[in-house]
Amino acid sequence: MKKGLVALALILSFFYSYELFACKCIDPNSIPIEETIKKSTAVFIGEVVSIESEANYLKVKFDVLASYKGINEKSFIIVKTAKSEAACGYPFKAGEKYLVFTYGDDAFYTGLCSRTGPLNDAGETIALLPKPLFSLISETEQHTDEAKKIDSLLRQIEKEVAKYKNESLMLKIKDVRIMIKDYSQPAPAKDCKCPMIGCPPCPPCPQIPQQNPPNQMSETDFSKFFAEFKKASMDKDKLRLLESIMNSGAYLSVSQVISLLKQVDFASNRKKFFTIIKGHISDPQNIYQIYNQLDFNSEKDEAKRILEGK
Repeated sequence: MKKGLVALALILSFFYSYELFACKCIDPNSIPIEETIKKSTAVFIGEVVSIESEANYLKVKFDVLASYKGINEKSFIIVKTAKSEAACGYPFKAGEKYLVFTYGDDAFYTGLCSRTGPLNDAGETIALLPKPLFSLISETEQHTDEAKKIDSLLRQIEKEVAKYKNESLMLKIKDVRIMIKDYSQPAPAKDCKCPMIGCPPCPPCPQIPQQNPPNQMSETDFSKFFAEFKKASMDKDKLRLLESIMNSGAYLSVSQVISLLKQVDFASNRKKFFTIIKGHISDPQNIYQIYNQLDFNSEKDEAKRILEGK
């Protein structure tokens, strides 16, 4: 009987001590961001390079990519955090990027009770921060991973919506996906090859103006045409308008083509759309931007086959 009571006492003691030492703190997001910044010794975005164990702490080495307070230039810094989450230590992972808020007089410290968190989840907080002291991160880089998560969620929703054949909602989901893609995709790098040989160093390449075809549709004329195109309620009516203007010998820029493409609802009609505009694109070097607007590889392959014969 005594042994049983002792065992029970040990079990209760274990759970009591676990609860006693579990990390408890005020929700850091409930504190005004201005007050959080004021009390922080540093606020930065960094990538975890390595994690080393000390007696009571983990030493986390960061490659600082952007700083909002406390770090004035590109550098590597060490941030300390408790080893255990029960002691409010933050569970950093090597290779991941974080928005970090630190405190402490003798070193940089952080933990679960701060606003520190993964960069992917920090969009709302970053929007509240002041202008960075320096930044090596473009806006599109900050949001690319977040956009991928949203796109994945949209695809799950799309599968469920497809069961009910709600065409209107499917089109809205498609529009959202296009907006996310446009927002998160970095602009393609321009490959400029200097024609001069043996020049140390080679001077900047001259800007050669591109000559538009004689029948390139002006933005004014396109705006008028686009208004009529958008007004047409059915895809078949839109395609008739497009065919009429193409038969007149007009040329469209890729940006104009994309604006029209977004108004065509169904894949079968988009195929006809590409057939009509084939040979009427004034800047074919940018044609890849059209393919980026398509959701499925099968659609992209079909568009390439029609527009480029691939």
